[in-house]
Amino acid sequence: MYFTLKSFRYIGDRAIVALLLDYDGTLSRIAQRPEMATIPPDTKAVLERLANHPDVFIAIVSGRSQSNVKEMVGIEGITYAGNHGMEINNADGS
Repeated sequence: MYFTLKSFRYIGDRAIVALLLDYDGTLSRIAQRPEMATIPPDTKAVLERLANHPDVFIAIVSGRSQSNVKEMVGIEGITYAGNHGMEINNADGS
């Protein structure tokens, strides 16, 4: 099956790189308690730079609630998917 970017309207017409990243254990280290799993400042800085690049689409996917993962990451202009994709808040607000 062949897909084009138009097949994924939420990505937009310009994105050529899509980064779909997990939070716990990927962007943050596994912690004894969920609230202790924080994203390192250097990692956040890189994601913020990439989020401002028109050719990059970023989504953080997590087993956490969408609102919790958005609060933990705290970067505007990216997509957050919580509860393993059951809750999605796209960068455009949809």
